[in-house]
Amino acid sequence: MIRSALMYKTVFPRLKHKDSHYKNVPTEDDWVLAKEISGKLDVFYQATEEFSGTKYPTANNYLPTVCDIRDAINDWSTSICEQIKLMASSMAHKFDSYWGNFHGIMVVATILDPRYKMKVMECYFHSFYGDGSSYEINKIQQVLLRMVGEYEKKSKASQASSSNHTHVSPSQSTMGPPKKIHDSISILLKFLVLQFM
Repeated sequence: MIRSALMYKTVFPRLKHKDSHYKNVPTEDDWVLAKEISGKLDVFYQATEEFSGTKYPTANNYLPTVCDIRDAINDWSTSICEQIKLMASSMAHKFDSYWGNFHGIMVVATILDPRYKMKVMECYFHSFYGDGSSYEINKIQQVLLRMVGEYEKKSKASQASSSNHTHVSPSQSTMGPPKKIHDSISILLKFLVLQFM
């Protein structure tokens, strides 16, 4: 809405002459502030577009997008404009109350994205948590380790129940596709766990 108003900047003074009830014409300072705020709010628009996607997965973009917002708010807090600083302070408080702690499973989704892996978490957590980043990284590692353990437990239970119900010849049990798929997934999960060590 601010961006739309900026396009009609020259219309507002004319409106004062046409409409006697219109008294509050924006000053040049108001327009400068509106332009600066409009540019700053663009990061929220981009995040809304990213998270609102319905034809593509968005969980893997959670961590980078949330951290980009936090970084933008931090940058605004050093603005020379006092109103921007106040806005940033208020936004930082609200942001921390909603997004101050990352949801572990969402961070794991980012780690599983081949574009990001562990490096994105290490980079963002350091800028987000500072000296406390190693503790927060360890919490995410524990989430991933629990997921791997849970997967292995369910996989073994599934294999045990399927071997009780069907008789498979020795040649089939060593070369069947389900075992290959299970082994591939198990290897992938163990590789991810080793990334934390």
